[in-house]
Amino acid sequence: MRIERLAENKVKVTLTGDDLSGFDINVKKLSKNSTELHSFLFKIMETIREETGFNPYSGQIVIEAQSVGDGISITISKIEQNITKTIEKVRNGKRIRARVRESGSDVCTYYFDSFDALCEAVINIAPSVHKTAALYKLDGQYCYIVDFDNALFKSGGLLCETISVLAEFSVRCSVTSMQHLHIKEHGRLIAEGDSLVSMYEGLLRIGCGENN
Repeated sequence: MRIERLAENKVKVTLTGDDLSGFDINVKKLSKNSTELHSFLFKIMETIREETGFNPYSGQIVIEAQSVGDGISITISKIEQNITKTIEKVRNGKRIRARVRESGSDVCTYYFDSFDALCEAVINIAPSVHKTAALYKLDGQYCYIVDFDNALFKSGGLLCETISVLAEFSVRCSVTSMQHLHIKEHGRLIAEGDSLVSMYEGLLRIGCGENN
């Protein structure tokens, strides 16, 4: 497998027939939105991130593929979404006016390396947000998934406040649908909706974060 960094936000991956066999992949049998396709692309993304530092999880990505002999060439381009720019502005402490896109999806996954960091975030997020979110655990990380393309966030104040809290305590954020699907397929669901609200209420009762 050969990885080429074409530009800051563009990477090209070329896989030979032998590479594809190593991934146990038959390109002709892959179907759109199949578990096999998502799993294959996730492995490619992880390899790219580890070897080049290119982060495919911090913005919307466009994937283009074409046959090359008995192999395949995949070009991955990253396009920043409005919600991603909002997150970065919050991290950088800039004054912003939060806006939600009127179309499309702004589903974001925030990753926490420790349960303590997750607890700090949970108790500082409005219960109404938890009611529409889900919490998973995958590969030792806690993954909090929230959809900002939601009537709940028509109030820019709540959107900005939620992003600010999540950006402060999480280690990274992903807005790629492929990553969300991977988490839902392979992660362990801990809480969602009402059960996440109950978790929030339980943490408040035991005084989580009061000494910090």
